This record gives sequence, structure tokens and C-alpha cells, in this order.
Amino acid sequence: MDCWEYSAADPMRVADLRSKMCTNINHFFQQYQNTIWATINACYDPGKLHHEIDTNSCPGYVDATEPPQLLEILEKTSANTVWYLGMHWNRCIRSRPLGYAVVKHLLSDCNKPVQLLAKQSCTLELVEHYPGKQHSPTYERVPNFAQDTVTELTHVEDDVYEIVGIRKDWDGKLR
Repeated sequence: MDCWEYSAADPMRVADLRSKMCTNINHFFQQYQNTIWATINACYDPGKLHHEIDTNSCPGYVDATEPPQLLEILEKTSANTVWYLGMHWNRCIRSRPLGYAVVKHLLSDCNKPVQLLAKQSCTLELVEHYPGKQHSPTYERVPNFAQDTVTELTHVEDDVYEIVGIRKDWDGKLR
């Protein structure tokens, strides 16, 4: 889970899409609490977990930032699914040290089969008004997994998708 509080100066604070996302994440944890072994808050500095996330309803809540921490949790439990929730689908959830691109690669060397899933209504993506331009104004929106041009996804049910990998023709640029 990668779900941060807005900074005081963040212009995206006005739209406040994160509140709806946090409500959806809290519902997700209530719905799946009996099947979740651990909830990993991907805690990168200087981020602060959004105040609307109810950590008491997050089974096995732990802060982590590095792949070995995730692998240790997977080894110690019988977990065979990793869910990706939070922000930003097209950046942090993809490319950070616990992002699916890194984890997918790490799991390729693992003997344990682990499925990577994402719930669209529990994520946001970051969009630049002028992609590629430094300091381009940005906004957040709910991603459209069916139209994702970078991630290889397989529809599972409702707004749940399996993360298969990164498309071979992706140029590596974050947009």
C-alpha cells in the first residue's frame, strides 16, 4: 500500500481524490481481512500515511521500504498473493523498491508462486498536463487498467486485475 497525505502546498489537495481512494481501501481490508497475512505500508520519506487509512483494520500492518522486507514476509507466511493499492499507479506502484516491476523481477527467482493483483478503485494515477516537461502541472485520476499502455494486465473480476508484467515496448519513461 502506497497512500500518502497531501502536503499543504499540493494543488491536487483541492480535488481530494485520495479520500475516496482511502474509503475504498478501508472497505477492501474489511472485505478481505480474513485472507490477508500482512499489510505493508510502503513508507518512503518524507511521506506520511493518509489520515483516513484505518491501520487497525489492516491485518498484520507493517512499514517497509525494501524488497528483502517483502520477501521475508512472503517466506514466513503462506501468502501467495500481493495486492497493490494506493498511489500513483503509473509511478510509485510501478517503479519504487516495492513496486510491481521490481517485485515481479524478484519473484522470478523465487520458488514460491505469487500472484500480483491490483484493484482499480483502490488506486490513483498521476497525470502531467505537459508530459516530459520539467515542473509540468499535475493532477490525479482513477486509472483505467483496461487502457493501460505500459502494464500487462489480465482482468480477473470486477475492477481486479492481475499484473503480468511490463510491456516489452515501454520506453522506461514515467508519465
